[in-house]
Amino acid sequence: MTEYAAFAGKVKYFAKGPQLCLKKNISQKVGFAGVAHSSAVSRLAQLFGLFLTAQPISTAPLLQEDDKPVEEDEFQETADDNSDIGNLVILGLKVGALRDRCRDLKLDTEGSKVDLQGRLLMYERDLIRKKAVQELAEQRRLSEIDIANASRKGELAEERERAFRGKVRIRLEKANSDLKAKAEEVERSKVEARHQTQQCEELRRQGEEYKYKAAQADRELQRHQAEQRRKLESLSQQAESRYRLQESAGRVESHRHQQQQKELQRQMEKLELQHQMERKQADSEVAQRQQDLEQKEQQALQRLQAHKAELEQLLLGHQQEQEKLKQEKESMLQRHLDVQKREELTLQRQRQELEQRRLELEQCQLELIRQRKELQRERELQDQLLALRRSQDKRDQQNQDQRDRELELERTAQKHEQDQQQQQQLQDLKREQEWQEERLALKRGQDRADQQIKDLKYERTLEHHQQRQRLQQQHLQEFKREREWQRERLSLKSQDLQRDQELRLQMLEEDVPPSACHALAVPHDVGSLQKRFQALERSSSRSRSGSLERSDSQGSPRSRSRSPPPLQRHRAPQPHPATAAGDVRRDQVPKSPAVRAIRCSSDGCRFRVTWYEKYCCKACEQGGSNSHGVKCDQNVFSIAAPKSRPRLENLPIAAAPPWRSTLQGALAPEKRAIDREETALMDWQEHADGFIRCKPCNKRCDGVHEDTPEHKRKLDYFLETLKSVGSTPSQPFLVRIADASFGKGLFLKCLLCNKWVSESVADCTDEYNGMHGSSGPKNTKEHAQKLRNLDSSRLEQMRAQKRKWHPDGG
Repeated sequence: MTEYAAFAGKVKYFAKGPQLCLKKNISQKVGFAGVAHSSAVSRLAQLFGLFLTAQPISTAPLLQEDDKPVEEDEFQETADDNSDIGNLVILGLKVGALRDRCRDLKLDTEGSKVDLQGRLLMYERDLIRKKAVQELAEQRRLSEIDIANASRKGELAEERERAFRGKVRIRLEKANSDLKAKAEEVERSKVEARHQTQQCEELRRQGEEYKYKAAQADRELQRHQAEQRRKLESLSQQAESRYRLQESAGRVESHRHQQQQKELQRQMEKLELQHQMERKQADSEVAQRQQDLEQKEQQALQRLQAHKAELEQLLLGHQQEQEKLKQEKESMLQRHLDVQKREELTLQRQRQELEQRRLELEQCQLELIRQRKELQRERELQDQLLALRRSQDKRDQQNQDQRDRELELERTAQKHEQDQQQQQQLQDLKREQEWQEERLALKRGQDRADQQIKDLKYERTLEHHQQRQRLQQQHLQEFKREREWQRERLSLKSQDLQRDQELRLQMLEEDVPPSACHALAVPHDVGSLQKRFQALERSSSRSRSGSLERSDSQGSPRSRSRSPPPLQRHRAPQPHPATAAGDVRRDQVPKSPAVRAIRCSSDGCRFRVTWYEKYCCKACEQGGSNSHGVKCDQNVFSIAAPKSRPRLENLPIAAAPPWRSTLQGALAPEKRAIDREETALMDWQEHADGFIRCKPCNKRCDGVHEDTPEHKRKLDYFLETLKSVGSTPSQPFLVRIADASFGKGLFLKCLLCNKWVSESVADCTDEYNGMHGSSGPKNTKEHAQKLRNLDSSRLEQMRAQKRKWHPDGG
């Protein structure tokens, strides 16, 4: 049936073939034209319907009434159509052969049903025979089992006696093992008691050693206290010596010294209290250990007494168990005799049952002989069935030959179809080649267009590159012009500086003698002053020679000429360590009337000359000769002053040159020194090395730093700390401390990290969990790690430090 369905599907596929060809517009293969093509398709469908319904083929006319006649040019196409119709007729014949084959298959199935029924009967008879054999075998097996059971019962009685004797032995062995175990426990308790006595002795020894160590610790404490007293005495002597020195210099620090003495006394008191507490703890621990030892000794004695009582009870129980075992032996012997009598009775009954079963087995053997005869008859029937099957096999071979012939016909039809498909594929390949050639032509045109576009782009990039080179050359020329212009401005600036220096020195020439001007001109390289001093020396030498001649002629003694004081050129000594940086005042009174303050005009020296004999400026006096400039270190001088000492504020200062305002935008920002007298500083500013320094940021104030967000943040915090009253923070590791380097006010500091808090924190720090606050996600890594590792000893140290600044809330 499956082959018939497959063949019907192939026939339907051939019927649909022309329609598919029409859809693909391949009319050359089929050869139909116009209305004739559609009529041929309808005729083919009629023929396929006839074959499928197994009706005889009618010789119907090939052309219907509505069809048009075929022209002579289309004769070849109609011949191809007739060949296709012949193929369809062959296929119809195949369908008839398949129907005959289906009929033969039905007959075969009916014969197979008869065979199956005979097989079922044979199977049922085999089952009956097997059941009878199995029943006989089971009867024999049961009789053998009964005989074996009788023998086993005798063996079981012997095994019971053996088990009873084994149980008695096991009980005796258990009793002996229990006695041995209890004796071992008694010995162990004795060993434990001895061990506990040894432990008590060791504890006593440890107590004595601990007392000896406590005495040694007391001695060491006394020595430590004596050493601290000596240190206190040495510190007090040093403080007295410092106090005397400070009294001579006018700088007494009695308040700090008193605070230090108070702190040392507090530390001594804390040490004494700690020593007393440790001593009390040691005494209490020794007493507790002695009590524990006594209790353990009492417990060990009680255990020994209990073990003795238990041993006595065990001996009594052992005697009682031996008596019970004797009674059980007598009772077991009586039971054994009773069991033997009962087994003899059961053996007699089993023998009678075996005789009855033998009679039943003989009857079963007779039935088996009858069943064998029936089996022989069934075998004869099976031989007949085999002969019938051989005849059916011959028929099947004949049918198979017919099937092979039909398959050869199908293969020929398939070859014809394959040839047609190959012709179609060749035509398709030709069309594809033509289409590819057209695509190649289009691609070549596109490539040419792309090449033209690339050439245009390359020309544009070349032009753009040339324009960029021209612009770069123009920028270079402009940059060179700006450099030349800057050089001219710098030369003008240097000329103006020389003029400024000359003007300042000329203003001083009226009150200062020429030797002093020469002393300033030589180290600062002022050429005009040097020439003028040489001319003055020549004129003074001429006047001196004339005065000498007059005095010799008149006979008067030679008058002493008042020459200016000699120049003192020497190295600048280091300042005294006792003088602090803040003690020197800006307008200090001169140490001698022969010294006068003037302004230094060299490039290296950026400060006003103050009232000092050996230094050029105040920075050299405070920080040494190597603080800011080279010329101040090499050229140190002193100048004689007139009787009327002018002040620094009244000295004339040259006006700012006109080119400075024009160059400020073009040139880089100039590092100009800021005079301390000209500017008024804010609370967060201070003078440092000739410039204004920002206290919260520790950076130079150059006009750009003041606008940065970091400066604004730190400035807000700095001003808040200045305004804050200084309340005690709630955290044990935060302290408000005053620092002279930051100015007035109290500032938050973290004692854990030993760093200043750079965040804006409110007066109340209960909710502060920032960088150095309570534990939180905003903490720094270092602060968070130290918070985790914080212990009680470190907490006590921090609280002791906090009490110095916050005695109320520490």
